[in-house]
Amino acid sequence: MSILLACDLDGTLLDEKHQVDEKSLNRMKEFCEQGHALIIATGRLDHDIQYIEDQLGFFGMYRISQNGACVKNSDGKLLYQRVIEKQAVQKISDFFAQKKLRVEASTINNRYFPTPRPPEEVAEYYDSSIILSRFYEDIPKLDISNFLIFGQREDFEEIREFIAIELADAVDGFMSSPSTFEIAAKGASKGTALMSLVAMMGEEKNFDMLAAIGDSENDVSMFPVVEDSFAVAHARIDIQEQAKHTVKTVGDAINFLLEKRAK
Repeated sequence: MSILLACDLDGTLLDEKHQVDEKSLNRMKEFCEQGHALIIATGRLDHDIQYIEDQLGFFGMYRISQNGACVKNSDGKLLYQRVIEKQAVQKISDFFAQKKLRVEASTINNRYFPTPRPPEEVAEYYDSSIILSRFYEDIPKLDISNFLIFGQREDFEEIREFIAIELADAVDGFMSSPSTFEIAAKGASKGTALMSLVAMMGEEKNFDMLAAIGDSENDVSMFPVVEDSFAVAHARIDIQEQAKHTVKTVGDAINFLLEKRAK
């Protein structure tokens, strides 16, 4: 019986200092050496997953990036992709062109910004950013995977209302952190990507146990499609309530799964 564990990156595998506790890292490596699979599922671009894997000396069979808009295998082959319809991208661009919020957009390979960022705001591990001076005019010409908006909860409620009225059939919106909101193609999520990946594997990789762990709203889509879902202990209470288990670290989740498998 093999286990597949889909694991969020920031706030779950990595702490606020972008570090992994040593016990969890060792358990992850042992877990994979035993024939199980740990797949990183993140809102970041695929470049950042590769960077983290290189730093940790751990390499997953697959990589889920951009909150499920992109799935690649360990060789970098694109297996699955979801982009926002061009008409919806145009409406989103027109909406935010009238706002004063910081907005970024991503394709599968790059992030696009209207103006340069201060160095302290560069959060990527691998910077693939491109500055577009005519951001709102040029973005609709690209295959956009998602939009990232920076602001406060009250800003995000206005965006949710806009989506519900204008784009309910085209996109989904969700908070990915207390200060960020993301817009993605309708149905594009970590959960959808995970199930599509399992279906693509077929009988080639027979995982009898599926599990997922995360800490944010964008991780919740994985919880209903796995047998064991975990929220980390610092996650919001509503996130914890949607998971079957609450654990302190990824290593604790792995221990639980291995003990369950051994019974």
